[in-house]
Amino acid sequence: MEARELLDQLDQTWYSMLNPRWMDLLGDYVGEELFLIDGDAICQQVLNDPLVALGKSQDCSFQLLHAVWGVEKLVLEFVNRRCNFEIVFFERNKYLTLYGGDDTSAFVVSSRRLARTILKNHLERLDVPVTTFEAPPFCVLCNDGSQVATIDCSDLALSAALLQRTFIFIMLSQDISVLSLEAMEFRGPKIVSWVYEQSRLLRRQKKLLDLIINCQRQALKILPIIRKRRQLIGPSTIPTPHAIETWIETATNEYFQVNPIDASGDALFTVFLLHIIILPYVSIGDRSQKPVILHPDLETTLRSHVMPKIFNALNRAFATDDVKRRPDMDGRIFLNLLAVFTQNPGPNLNFVNLFGCGAADAVGLAADSLYRHVEAGRLSFSPSVLSSALGKWHSNEMASLPLPEEKPIMALLPFQNGVFDECLKPILSASEAAPPGTTPLQPSTPSPANGTEGTSEAARWFTNSTTFTDDQHWHNNRKITEGFQEKRLVLYGEKVDDDRPLTKWQLARMRKNRERRHQVHMRNIHRNAATLTGAKGALLQRLAIPTTKILIKNLSTHKLPAERRSNQQSLTRPKKEPKAKEPKLNSTERLRQKIKDEKAIKTLSESEAWWKQQLAHMEKLPTGERKAEYLGRVRKNAKRMEDSWLRTETLLYQIHLDVSRWIYDRESDEPGVQAQYSVGILRVALEIHNIGVASDSAKTFLRSLLETIGLSDLDILRPSPVKSAETTKQPLTFQPVRFAHRDRTKPPLYPFLRLPSHPIEFQLEHYGLYMDRSMDGQIDARVSFVPDAWQRDVLDRLDRRESVLVVAPTSAGKTFVSYYAMEQVLRESDDGVLVYVAPTKALVNQVVAEISARYGKTLNTGTVWAAHSRDWRVHQPQKCQILVTVPEMLAIMLLSPVLASQWLPRLRWIVLDEIHSIGQQEGGAVWEQLILFAPCPIIGLSATIGNPEEFSRWLDSVQEQHGFKYALIHHKHRYSHLRKFAYTMSGESPEFDGFACAPPSSIKPIYIHPMSALTSGARIIPEDLALESNDCLTLFRAMSKVAEQHSEKRDQLAMLDPRIFFAQSSGRLLTQRDVIVYEAKLKELLADWSKEAEAHKTILRPIGEALSEGHDLCEPFPTRKGVYENLIHLLHDLQHRGNLPAILFNFDRVDCNEMAQHLVKILKTAETRWKQSSPQWQNKLTKWEAWVAASKQRQRATERSKKSQSWVASFKQRQSAAGRPNKSEASEDERLFGSTSWEESFDPEEPLPEFSFAGPWTSYSKAEMERDIEELKYTSRKPIKEWQIQALKMGIAVHHAGVGRTYRALVESLFRIGFIRVVIATGTLALGINMPVKTSIFDEREEEEWISANGEPLIMFPLVAHLYHTEPFNLALVALLQNGVVHRICDSIDLNPIDTKRSLVGLLAHLFARRPLPRLFSGEGALERLRPPKSPSQIILPPLSPDAYRVISDHNSLILETFRGYARTFATQHLSDSQDNLLPLSKETLPSSSDQEATFMSFLRCRANKVATTSSFVANSGVTDTSLGTAVDLARTTRAGLHLDKNAIPGLDTLLALNGRVLNAYILDYFTHGQYETLIKVNRIRQSDVWYELEEFALALATLQTGLEHYFKAVAADPSLDSESSDSEEDGEEEEEGRSEAEVEAEAEAEAQQFEPGATSIFPVKPKNITEGDWKVYRAVVLTRQEFDVKFKAMWA
Repeated sequence: MEARELLDQLDQTWYSMLNPRWMDLLGDYVGEELFLIDGDAICQQVLNDPLVALGKSQDCSFQLLHAVWGVEKLVLEFVNRRCNFEIVFFERNKYLTLYGGDDTSAFVVSSRRLARTILKNHLERLDVPVTTFEAPPFCVLCNDGSQVATIDCSDLALSAALLQRTFIFIMLSQDISVLSLEAMEFRGPKIVSWVYEQSRLLRRQKKLLDLIINCQRQALKILPIIRKRRQLIGPSTIPTPHAIETWIETATNEYFQVNPIDASGDALFTVFLLHIIILPYVSIGDRSQKPVILHPDLETTLRSHVMPKIFNALNRAFATDDVKRRPDMDGRIFLNLLAVFTQNPGPNLNFVNLFGCGAADAVGLAADSLYRHVEAGRLSFSPSVLSSALGKWHSNEMASLPLPEEKPIMALLPFQNGVFDECLKPILSASEAAPPGTTPLQPSTPSPANGTEGTSEAARWFTNSTTFTDDQHWHNNRKITEGFQEKRLVLYGEKVDDDRPLTKWQLARMRKNRERRHQVHMRNIHRNAATLTGAKGALLQRLAIPTTKILIKNLSTHKLPAERRSNQQSLTRPKKEPKAKEPKLNSTERLRQKIKDEKAIKTLSESEAWWKQQLAHMEKLPTGERKAEYLGRVRKNAKRMEDSWLRTETLLYQIHLDVSRWIYDRESDEPGVQAQYSVGILRVALEIHNIGVASDSAKTFLRSLLETIGLSDLDILRPSPVKSAETTKQPLTFQPVRFAHRDRTKPPLYPFLRLPSHPIEFQLEHYGLYMDRSMDGQIDARVSFVPDAWQRDVLDRLDRRESVLVVAPTSAGKTFVSYYAMEQVLRESDDGVLVYVAPTKALVNQVVAEISARYGKTLNTGTVWAAHSRDWRVHQPQKCQILVTVPEMLAIMLLSPVLASQWLPRLRWIVLDEIHSIGQQEGGAVWEQLILFAPCPIIGLSATIGNPEEFSRWLDSVQEQHGFKYALIHHKHRYSHLRKFAYTMSGESPEFDGFACAPPSSIKPIYIHPMSALTSGARIIPEDLALESNDCLTLFRAMSKVAEQHSEKRDQLAMLDPRIFFAQSSGRLLTQRDVIVYEAKLKELLADWSKEAEAHKTILRPIGEALSEGHDLCEPFPTRKGVYENLIHLLHDLQHRGNLPAILFNFDRVDCNEMAQHLVKILKTAETRWKQSSPQWQNKLTKWEAWVAASKQRQRATERSKKSQSWVASFKQRQSAAGRPNKSEASEDERLFGSTSWEESFDPEEPLPEFSFAGPWTSYSKAEMERDIEELKYTSRKPIKEWQIQALKMGIAVHHAGVGRTYRALVESLFRIGFIRVVIATGTLALGINMPVKTSIFDEREEEEWISANGEPLIMFPLVAHLYHTEPFNLALVALLQNGVVHRICDSIDLNPIDTKRSLVGLLAHLFARRPLPRLFSGEGALERLRPPKSPSQIILPPLSPDAYRVISDHNSLILETFRGYARTFATQHLSDSQDNLLPLSKETLPSSSDQEATFMSFLRCRANKVATTSSFVANSGVTDTSLGTAVDLARTTRAGLHLDKNAIPGLDTLLALNGRVLNAYILDYFTHGQYETLIKVNRIRQSDVWYELEEFALALATLQTGLEHYFKAVAADPSLDSESSDSEEDGEEEEEGRSEAEVEAEAEAEAQQFEPGATSIFPVKPKNITEGDWKVYRAVVLTRQEFDVKFKAMWA
């Protein structure tokens, strides 16, 4: 096959099927792990740069200096981001570097070969590891050859691309991911690119492997084999002074040996040699030369013959000699020098006059070094001889290629501002008069196209100059200051059939439904609040805060509330006070104390009586398991357990049961059983000690038991701080089990009643989960818990109103910070505001519910809290004290002029939860804006900031500018550790028979020790890699095995033996602080060992293998089928081990739904099978059916019982007199311990406990479930499916953005109360949601028409401001609107609506749905080769129309010239005296001056380009300040000292040039066919991304429509266009009363028919002063949005 055929076959069979992911390399993929960068990819990236004049077919230049600068700049991007990388060179990848140029001529290939050799040698000298591998190693950044494979090129280039594809195959087949360096983008701290990962296609198809082998074989046949030449000429025997580098001498020898004598060719080589020698004496500024025009025959000779030979000789010299310094060559200096010798220089010209003394001396030394070649006549260092040898190419004048026409540079206009002047002082640039060559550019004026619009009409395209007032929401017409009850006409997404607008009658009915939904939503919030628990697991208690009647503006005249002030003073100035004496009580106080004591004694007597009843009942139960089960139900009686004495007695009885069960356990002497019972006893004993009311007999019992099991020196039952005469001497209420002889000298009664190991090792191995977690905790009156030192530091800083950044792991206790600030705001005034910013709507709902549960306050106007997200809000955001919102909404509010004077001054705090979201690729800029614009102190909360100190320095500078003190509070230790397991999977999954059976033994968890990563070659131990106590012990034992053969290591490790290290801890339990110290010592010693030679082989790998037991049993890449079949058994095992509830994370919402349905199906099938085969069930069902049949008899009996009410009343009186439990108490006990009639609650359709995950002991009743389901069906905007209802009943739920908010809220509350115990979720639950869980499972698989002359926003401003997150494409949209491009598209909306809407969507997709495809999909014929047959998707987005391209190009030119003017002014005023002669990474300095008198140096200086903003190294290729055509090029070529961020320049380069790439047409395709599955299979959109991508475009359409409506209202100046008043709506409702529904619907339909297609209730007809063109655009947008919403909602419905 030909190379093209093979490449196409390989792409169709494999490469096009990989479906890479566009990811952040550092944040989402590699992190701090080591990755490799293909050195050839770096070379290709630089050599393929169109600005680099090297290896270009039409230019004889060889501008090596620019290429070296480019390589260093690229590597510096990785270095500055602190990447852990190495550069590698794979020899097989060099072909793409050699043949990847614009052609494969000898000149281009030899140029690129020499450049590759020099750049490779230069990289090896940098402070970056560079290696040449024969075999590949982990994650590699390289290119795939698509840049040449997608164009018409030679077989050599195609073969190079083919070989590169096979290289990628080899990488992926060895589990080494590949990232595209050619597609890589540097965005702030991020590096994003395509990530290719191993697919199952590699492992399944043998044909694919055969194809790869064939492709590699054929490519190597076509590509020439490059062999190293044997050194033919030995070194000279004449002693010469080596004044030149040896590689120059070697290259000279090589050239003259290979090439025969040719006077002109030898002269050309000599001139080339001369230019190398004199380059160190040429200033970097003089090397900025224009392209040189030589004699045509001379150019042909150079390009075709001489220069390839020179380059090849140099390349071989570099391969054989040790290069001490960076070789330097400059093709344009060589060509200029050649031009001098071809202009007949005078006979008296010598090298001193030509080059200067220093350069002439160097030439002389070179002549001495190359003496034999001079003697042989091959070299001549005489100007006249050289000129004579080049005589056939003599020319009388010097010419150069004309540069692009110099563009005028915009002048910088004056700027003064009282706010910004101080901030901009360090970079302030003075304004300048327009010098010659500068001009104030004007935006392009609209031009009519094809005569469709006249000039007068075009001048009025969306150009109204009315000032815009930002008082409405971005995607609807509601006022920002509207209340919730205010009515509006159109809601987002609301419409009726046939795309007709809503009528008054429909609006009235809709409002009623909306208000009811609001009521239900509020009730759900309160219900969620009732399920929330605090850190200790207790339900949150609402704190009633009184009104202060203080306003923020008067706050400075008032002091803090007394209780807060006293707390603060007592903590900031602690004093040692003498022990307080007990105060003397007066008679009233003594009476109150007496009543209180009597009440306590009475309560104690009642509790004792009740407890003895329960004891009597438990003693009748046959087994210890039944007793333990009953005791567990007793302890769930929260009201009873408030009695400390009763709680202590239940705990003592629990210990009694545990000891009894231990004694009679068949495996009582097994270490696992001993550890299990010992841990349980120790936990309960510690809890009894903490309660502090245990009697003397109880303490004796516990002390004796602890001594028996081996904890004799552990005194946790020291005298209690709480003394009570009633409980101290009270005996036990039960007879405890006998476990030891009274005579301690006798042998143990039960020898197995002991710890399985030494007490210290026992605690490390088994008790780590229950160790004391406090870190220097002390009682603090400001909070209800005992805060650690770092938490008290936070409290102190909040009291001083300082900004803080709190970085602490999840569960470490940082959430209280925000609630403390909330309480502070609520107490200090009645109108102060705290804004809580959460990254997700799920977290917004969570925080709202928690605020509702924590705080209550009655305000005269407004509410305590409000919630505001992008598509919904609750309460009024401007009339609350705590606003919970998302970043985008707060950004709009902070920038709103309407709120600036009223709302912003009331801000007291802004809490930024999950503040690390500032680093996200999408939306991170909004977080940065919030920090920069915040007018008050901020509280940042995060658990996962990678470099908190670096981020903190920036945050500190911002807060200092705002006048706020700031501190970083960094706590590194988790409160509760995360234990990681991998589950084994069964190849053939066994049948599920219910939870009553044991789970299959083939599916079990394998523990993943954190340090097991040592086996994979990890070189460093990450700081956040924490070890729990058991991990420390196992690591010590693994290190001990390694140290056995090394006496020195044994001695080092001996001091870390737990029995020795923790010897000082005798007499107390170990704490988490002890373990942290021990962990640090172990890591420190391991780090020292890892520095030894061969440490990985002899130390790290053996330790890692010892900690990796069982890892080989786990499947690293489970199939989808395998995961689904084993999922039920995994959850069964978790339930069997007591590790439910669990959340299973899968970041594809489709998979979430399918997993839940699969679980429901398996449970239902197993239950049905059991019912059909179980005689017990059949018998029970028969009895129930008989009970139902006898319902009439029971009804008659009930009627007879009503006649006996008088007797019942008297009975109740007697019952009450006898002190028996009342009705409510009896019903409580009945609910806890079972009903007397099972038939009453029996439902044969209800899931059985053996086939359901639903929590068995919750207060959630069946009636409540039915009510919630009915409300879900009514209130949820997204329909509830039958499988979701079945799953809820079985304790299973899904949680992702594709299900309704009401459903998610119900799931969260039921999960917290324990009814739902299995949730399958996407990342919606990964950010701070309060859902207590035991197990988390991860499934691997300047002037514009929107700004006035005074800087005021005009009426087109909302399209820019509200689409700010799409910048700069929002600016392009306004330009397209104002220049008539959109008007020409929408002109045919009435004649051809289908094509019009498609064209409009295609244009908007270029702006708001930009998803680039890999370069593989570009090029002629690529689509036909890769698109499946009969596909409804066109996959590739059609290019912009010519007029759209022209308008955007003009707009982009204006932006480019604006920033070019900024850069030139800054560089002229601030950098004119500084040199730009330092390479960015190696810091090598280039000469900045040359001999002023030398002829050739003066010649170069006169011809050199003068640059101010462009780097001197880039100017080496002839680039000037005005020749750069894009903002990206302007930003990446700036000189040292001038920084332009390409991401901050609103340039539209990506709209105009995609650098050979194409865009995915997924939005246009979905608008055309509406097929969700096609987007996944054909357009390659991942399932988890589809909904988000479509939603973003839907919201962009909504914003566009709302922006046009803002414009129409301002132009029409018609107040009646605002939302109807509530009075008119109420009148309409009164008129409808008494009329039939059919009459009302008929009138509504008639009213709807009056509207024109595309009209809305706000604009049923074209408003006055609006042109026909603007009106058509509006209607086209409305119709497009309606059609898109119909298809979009049909997907998630």
